[in-house]
Amino acid sequence: MQPRRPELLDSASLAPSAARRALDDLGRVNRWTLGFRTTLRTLLPRIGTGKTTSVVDLGTGSGELLGRLGRICERRGSRLRALGVDRKLDHLAHGRRRGFLGSAVAADVTALPFRDSSFDWTISALLLHHFDPPMAREVLSEMVRVGKHGAVITDLEQGALTAAGARLLPLLGVGSIAALDGRISAGQAWRLDEIPVLAKDHRILELRRRFPCRFSLVLAAR
Repeated sequence: MQPRRPELLDSASLAPSAARRALDDLGRVNRWTLGFRTTLRTLLPRIGTGKTTSVVDLGTGSGELLGRLGRICERRGSRLRALGVDRKLDHLAHGRRRGFLGSAVAADVTALPFRDSSFDWTISALLLHHFDPPMAREVLSEMVRVGKHGAVITDLEQGALTAAGARLLPLLGVGSIAALDGRISAGQAWRLDEIPVLAKDHRILELRRRFPCRFSLVLAAR
C-alpha cells in the first residue's frame, strides 16, 4: 500500500484564513452529502434519553458535528457532555468562534491523554482514512480504550461514486483546498472489506454501508 498523502488542511504551513475557509467548506459538504446524518444515525440509537451522555469526537475540526449532536440531545431532554479533539489548535479555535465547540483539547489521536473509559462513547467522522493500517489500528485501539460503551466510526467508502462526487466539489462552490482534500480523501478511502482486518483485535457490533458513499463501524468497549 502506498503511504498516505497528507491533506492540505493538515498542513502546519496553511494560513489560518485559508484553513477557516476550508473548514467551513467541509461543513457545507457534510451537510449536502448527509455526512453528519451518518454519524448521528449510528450514535443516537445507542444513547439514552433523559440522561447525561459523555462523548469525545476525534479529529473534530471545527466541531460542527458535536454542535449538531448537542442540539438534538437537548431536544430529546438529554444532556451532552462533549469534548472535541484535534491536533490543530486553529481548528478548535475556529469551532469555538463558530459556537460549535465548548470543551476542546489539542492532542494526538493515536495517544489520547485520557484514562480508560473516560467517556461513554468515542466517535470519529472522516478521520480513519487519514492513516495507514498500523496507525489506523492505533486510533481504533485508543477509541475502544477511552469509550466506556464503545466507539462509533464513520468514513467514506472507496468506490467510483465517491471519486466522482469528489470531482464535482468545485462545481458546488467549494474552495480549492477543500476540493483537493476531497479528492485525496476519496482516493484514500477504505474498502468495506478492509475494515474487518483493521478492526480484527476488537469486537465489531456493526459494520454497514451508509448512504451515500459511507460506512459505519461500531466497536464494543474492551
